[in-house]
Amino acid sequence: MSMKRFRARRAVLASLCGLAASASFSCALFGKRAAPRVLEAPPASSGGMISVAARFVAPDDKVPGFFKKTLAEKGILAVQAVLRNDGPSPLVVHASNGMDIGPEFAGVRLVRGADTLPPLHPGAVSAVIMGARRSSGYRHPGALEIVASPILPPFGVYTLYKEASVGRFYRPLFSRSLHPPLGSGLLAPIRLEPGEERRGWLYFEAPPGGAVGDCEMIVAACAPIEAPEAIDGYEFEFSREEERAGADETGAGGTSAGGPGGERGDGGFLLSLIREGKRSGLYFTEVRALLDDPKARPSRVADVTAKSAEIADVSRRGDRAAVALNFTSKSRTIVFDCGAGPAPVYERALSRGIARVFSVEDGTCAVTENGFGHFFGEGTREGVPGTKLARGFGDAALSGGRLFVFTEEKGLLLFEAGPRSRFAPAGKAAPGRGRREVAGALGGSLVLLCRGVPLAGDTLVFFDPSTMAEVRRGALAGRALRASTAGSSVVLQLEDGTILRIAAGPLGSFRIIEAGWLPFAARALEATPDSFVAVGPDGSFASGRIAAYRPGPACAVEVSARVE
Repeated sequence: MSMKRFRARRAVLASLCGLAASASFSCALFGKRAAPRVLEAPPASSGGMISVAARFVAPDDKVPGFFKKTLAEKGILAVQAVLRNDGPSPLVVHASNGMDIGPEFAGVRLVRGADTLPPLHPGAVSAVIMGARRSSGYRHPGALEIVASPILPPFGVYTLYKEASVGRFYRPLFSRSLHPPLGSGLLAPIRLEPGEERRGWLYFEAPPGGAVGDCEMIVAACAPIEAPEAIDGYEFEFSREEERAGADETGAGGTSAGGPGGERGDGGFLLSLIREGKRSGLYFTEVRALLDDPKARPSRVADVTAKSAEIADVSRRGDRAAVALNFTSKSRTIVFDCGAGPAPVYERALSRGIARVFSVEDGTCAVTENGFGHFFGEGTREGVPGTKLARGFGDAALSGGRLFVFTEEKGLLLFEAGPRSRFAPAGKAAPGRGRREVAGALGGSLVLLCRGVPLAGDTLVFFDPSTMAEVRRGALAGRALRASTAGSSVVLQLEDGTILRIAAGPLGSFRIIEAGWLPFAARALEATPDSFVAVGPDGSFASGRIAAYRPGPACAVEVSARVE
């Protein structure tokens, strides 16, 4: 059947639903070479409205040619869907991405009896068809690769081989997906403006027990979270409190177990860079003031003349704080008092970008992006060389008087202050392969994000510094953009905008205790025991309880079909 004839004969299955109402209707499965039958639903209550049409591909039907291979024989049920917003207000269809966090996030799912199946990411379908290794290793060739192919024949042959063996199957799955597929295996939400229509394909595991029988596709739409207010600035970062230990504080920085993002309330602050003509100003705002009033007046800390400045890290210890600013090819650390009013104490410049900075009892420790450790105090002269800590540097944390350096090549390396070196080797461990980033600390454990491979989510890990072992781990649905710790929980935002509060669960697991959604990707995120503050790269601002950012309420449309 040509697309022109399909469009001429296709009828949209309408269901009008208010934001708190639901309606259901049925459609016949498009049988092999059979014309569709259309059953229209009666109008529901007034309010926001969504129309849905669906075409189920039968197990013995041939998938349209652009998929190149038959999905049914691989256990994949393909559904062609059309969504249209017939109401006066925008609607959003979220994707559950395997998380059970409420009807507002349920999005599209396939129901057969007691089984509910969420749509699969195109990457997961690609892995079923071609194998996980071939699928995850594929990258669409960029402009440079296309230009280089005729110049370097061996490279060109390899590129053509990858396109012929993987790309021609991989690309249609992604490009024709109803939900925009994200790189970490998440499906992004669909936003429909009034009158807007979205069409594409959804992929499900074939219903258990074979594909014969009744099934329905349910589409849940909800009112979106609108763009929040904004604050001034173009670069933002929250401070990280370094807990002060007692008499045993003798290490390469000396904090108690807590390290980055140690257990805290709302006593932190936000540093921001605000443009002022040809230069910028570095400003300081307390978190408690932001929670009360997002427009709270910030306090000026220092001038920043370089346009390329980025805030790399901020560390606080009592009334003394250190902020690391990275520029195109160098960095600058500003140490200042943040008591009655922020006042610079001293500065230090380094020839490399800084990854982590730590305020310690007798000065400041900085770890650069190329894995060198530097220590400087108020009387330290400029130009003192650093100490090479590791190759393949990933992240660093201070805990119990020791510096923990996570690397991709050498595992975990420990350093502490010695008689001859501020960074004397003190041991090592092998926590596993992969890149680890420190999100904070809870209950004496470091909270780590273990970054996943392409099309796979991150893993949340609790790491005990005293035993050098992981004590709790759990897979996340996708990539975490930002994470922060407070009280007994972790607050993080996933790549699709979902923001979660996660706490320890039974038997070494985790559980989601709050969920919401933000219409921007957080550049800086701060957790408190019962709230959060998030700031986007353009100054977009959200604060308060996560529950206040739940989309909805949801309305649902049911498309029923019998798979023969």
